[in-house]
Amino acid sequence: MALERGRALMLSEALKARDARLDRLASGPHHALATRYRATMARITALTGAAPDL
Repeated sequence: MALERGRALMLSEALKARDARLDRLASGPHHALATRYRATMARITALTGAAPDL
């Protein structure tokens, strides 16, 4: 359980680093894709019980 939480934390940190790119994607012609990605991440957060950071 501790290893899985550690992996989830590392993945979360890696995804945070991509926020700037996601913002650029959202402001361009692929707004719908960025919206779907954010909704998916919110759902994963809800299912895993992690603190939301979106």
